[in-house]
Amino acid sequence: MKRKFLLFFVLALVGGYAFHLVAQTSSTASAAIHMTPAEFKWGPPPPGLPAGAQLAVLAGDPSKEGGEYTLRAKLPDGYKIAPHYHPVTENVTILSGTFYLGMGDKFDEKTASPF
Repeated sequence: MKRKFLLFFVLALVGGYAFHLVAQTSSTASAAIHMTPAEFKWGPPPPGLPAGAQLAVLAGDPSKEGGEYTLRAKLPDGYKIAPHYHPVTENVTILSGTFYLGMGDKFDEKTASPF
């Protein structure tokens, strides 16, 4: 009788923990985003960036502090952005044009990587 009770107790404990994990995952997971390029809403870059680029926000909000976001970008050839930092995760895909990515306080095309 003790063995059955102990087995039932362990199974209930494990089952309860598994249920907790599933509930926690489903409440914090975000929904998948499915978009075709025709559905992108293109717009100009935010103030402080040079004119000429077109950006489409796929997820998140780049204007809010502290949140991740995902962008698609169309850049004219020779487009340059002054060195700056991002305190959050930024996911960007360059669809056209060339973008030079570098680290540091000064723009140096020789040490930057073209994308």
